[in-house]
Amino acid sequence: MFNFYSSRMVFFLWVFSWVFSWVNAAIRRYQAWKYLLYGREMIREKAAIAGDAPFSLPVFGFGGRMHIVSTAEHWDDLKKAHVGHLSMHYWVKEIFQPKYTLIDEWHDNRDEIGMPVVRAIRTITSRLFRHAPTIMRVFERELRVKIQAYPTSEDYYKVALADMAKWAMVKVNTLIILGEDTANDPEFITRGFAYTKEMSMIGEIVRIVPAFFAPIVASVVKKRNLNQRYVLDTMMRLVEKRRDATNGLTKEALPEAETILEALADQGPELSTREVVHHINIFWTTTTHSTGLVSVQFIKDIYTHTSLIPALLEEIEAAPSTPPTSTTANDCLMEGVLMESMRLHCFQSTAIHRKAISPFTFSDGYTIPAGQSVQFYQERVHLDENRYGQSTTFDPRRYKGSSRSVTDVGMEWPFWGAGRNACPGRFIFSYSVKIFASFLLKNYDCELPTPRKNWTWGENSIPDSRNLLLMRPKNVEKYHN
Repeated sequence: MFNFYSSRMVFFLWVFSWVFSWVNAAIRRYQAWKYLLYGREMIREKAAIAGDAPFSLPVFGFGGRMHIVSTAEHWDDLKKAHVGHLSMHYWVKEIFQPKYTLIDEWHDNRDEIGMPVVRAIRTITSRLFRHAPTIMRVFERELRVKIQAYPTSEDYYKVALADMAKWAMVKVNTLIILGEDTANDPEFITRGFAYTKEMSMIGEIVRIVPAFFAPIVASVVKKRNLNQRYVLDTMMRLVEKRRDATNGLTKEALPEAETILEALADQGPELSTREVVHHINIFWTTTTHSTGLVSVQFIKDIYTHTSLIPALLEEIEAAPSTPPTSTTANDCLMEGVLMESMRLHCFQSTAIHRKAISPFTFSDGYTIPAGQSVQFYQERVHLDENRYGQSTTFDPRRYKGSSRSVTDVGMEWPFWGAGRNACPGRFIFSYSVKIFASFLLKNYDCELPTPRKNWTWGENSIPDSRNLLLMRPKNVEKYHN
């Protein structure tokens, strides 16, 4: 009798345990789906309840959980954390899913081998303003043609803002990273634009679907993968061309690098040709994707706050170069407008994204299990009334009298990361977005008649692709000759 009841008890406990685990898993999956649709608001709600305490939310990927921290102590812990414990590289891999999006897998020691890339970016950053005439010439010639392909209404072109801005960022980033000839290759721009879209789409879908379905999704989206192959083959030819031209030359005799690819290729045998292409591909794709999102929102904010346009135009016309050369918001209104756009409408509500390689414990005792992600809640900083009075008001002149800049690094401006892991491409990022805005302001009268609200995907705020920018050339005769 005892054995009979014991067996039944064990069986019922096993069934209960199985049902409980299944229900728990179903709830987590429901919450993860909910996060995809309402993640930004879910973070706000949890943060309001938690105060300064860390909290977490169920997500797809990242070990099923994302942890959010927000205090100065947490910031310092993230800043000091060794890459062997908290890795930005592994977090980016989880986002872009290179196993499915790229031809070659990303090396897992990239956190430690990034200095050649940083040096190459810094080399070209120091020469950045040399690119302005070329970029403006490209815009003058090709952006005009692209705009004229859109339908017209009462002398205005009805331009899809997101499509135009993202295309412009592909052009600018290609010119700075790969060179003018590649930026003038229409097939590269078309395929590169499509390639960045494919990467983003696959990365998002693969985290949601069962693992066995991921390769199928990737193959359906990429089809024959012609876009990526064209981009990588072009990069390979450029690296080989540079190395053939400089083979046998001493460092002092090397012709000055004009692009980030050339600067990286010049760094000697420590990087193979394939490794140079690998790093350039990562930088080009991630920069093009992020500048595209920021530029759309930046243009949207400029033409939403039209009272700022006369002062912006006056600033651009008075500046000795385009965009205005000042890098602080104290004496550059455009800098202040970009800062407010990123502060109030940043496409990510968090920053300093890391994946735990091993369990990581913060100084307050909060632990991130291995495989899960942690990030800093930058929206709380951006909307802190103690830092920004009337924090929800778009006011680019709030920075007057300060030395604040959109490229600042620190807890006051978390977007670029912390410490030695801060984004080295932030100056190129800022420059690309501002030169595009300067071109539009100088050459077109624009209206944004019915701005549509952004939509959310996880923590991301995405400008609606249906936003139309009405554009009319300021010098009509010039643009019709």
